[in-house]
Amino acid sequence: MSPVVWGGSEELWSLSALNLARAGHRVGACVKCWPQPATRLLELDSAEVAVYQRKPVDNSLSHRLWRKTRGISSAQESAGRIAKWLRSLSPDMVCLSLANSQDGLDYVRLCRDLVIPYVLVVHGVYDSLWAEDALAEEMARLYCAARRCFFVSQSNRELCEDQIGTVLSNAEIVRNPFNVPYSATPTWPDPDPYWRLASVGRLEPHTKGQDILLRVLAADKWKQRKLKVAFYGGGEHFGGVVRKLAERQTHGRVEFHGHVADVEEIWRNNHGLVMPSRCEGMPLALVEAMLCSRMAIATDIAGHAEIVRHGVNGFLAAAPSVPLVDAALEEAWNKRQQWQAMGVKARTAVETLFPPDPAAVFANRLEVLSKTSK
Repeated sequence: MSPVVWGGSEELWSLSALNLARAGHRVGACVKCWPQPATRLLELDSAEVAVYQRKPVDNSLSHRLWRKTRGISSAQESAGRIAKWLRSLSPDMVCLSLANSQDGLDYVRLCRDLVIPYVLVVHGVYDSLWAEDALAEEMARLYCAARRCFFVSQSNRELCEDQIGTVLSNAEIVRNPFNVPYSATPTWPDPDPYWRLASVGRLEPHTKGQDILLRVLAADKWKQRKLKVAFYGGGEHFGGVVRKLAERQTHGRVEFHGHVADVEEIWRNNHGLVMPSRCEGMPLALVEAMLCSRMAIATDIAGHAEIVRHGVNGFLAAAPSVPLVDAALEEAWNKRQQWQAMGVKARTAVETLFPPDPAAVFANRLEVLSKTSK
């Protein structure tokens, strides 16, 4: 990811890299340079993973003139640095972790040009992000040339195939690691005096939809009910805006807890998850909540409906809109006495689809793919 230091999409590649390094493989990782590196990068370094931190190119006047005299762009200069690093590693295969289907294509092109086998891991495919014909055709070529294209949900795979006009015979579904024990059993909190829902995810309205939820909660009927909503997640770029929306629309009736490292602690204090997202792949927050035996109220996008069954282990809003999220929340509220039992079914659904150690499974898959031809 480039907007923030770390996110859910970083867990799979980084834990798989640790698994491979500890199994004796020589592993390198190319990441964006941040003033304060994420803790996981320090773990990778300790495991002797060769971490290359991409620094921004020099955009001073003198350096821009230098690039001009050589006829190269800043993107080409950056790609040249990474190409040099890749040649020094001479890898059997490269795994590219993409935040969305159009992300990081420069690095995919680089692997193609250097004739290095590669696999793609796509963490999000968005209805609002369609490529124009020329880019879609190029994406189809790049995706088809990969040894494998991994998607975090079947819905994402199908949408990507629609967007590039190509069925990907080399596509597979991959599961992301989660930040709770597979055997997590947080105690059920007492609903007296309030029923409590948690909204878990970075404060980023255009993807996570916190504004939709706040507008729903602004209605008089919700002000009169014994319901509280707590927001968990960092807000590097939009946190201030979300907090101002909450103050104006719900008058302090919601809480903000920021990032919480102990995910189980969230579910010891809340009865369910509310996720009004506009864009997702298969969010860790949803998987973690269900693994902790909590039902979810989520929008019917991406992979949500692949693990949430409406009225059985959670509730689905047909689309990320105020009326539809309100309708789903209303139905959930009317069945709140069933939330605990629905949470048990939610856990069963996750156990059916997710292995206990997804990173180990993926590391093994990469190991096999690195030794085989396309």
